[in-house]
Amino acid sequence: MPKPLLSVENLSIFTKSQKIVKDISFEIYQGEIFALVGESGSGKSLTALSVVDLLAKNLKKSGKITYKGT
Repeated sequence: MPKPLLSVENLSIFTKSQKIVKDISFEIYQGEIFALVGESGSGKSLTALSVVDLLAKNLKKSGKITYKGT
């Protein structure tokens, strides 16, 4: 079975006082089309920014993000 290009496991994004995104997990394989959908304010943009390590300094993340197995 092929390994995913991108794997996100139990991703949470939070400030000191509140959890903004809670325990998101997904995998994207080569050749797949992936859509992250949800209501306004549900954390789609923060999830994408977290994957590419561009979160604002006042935001923290936990969980595991793996690209090409590393």
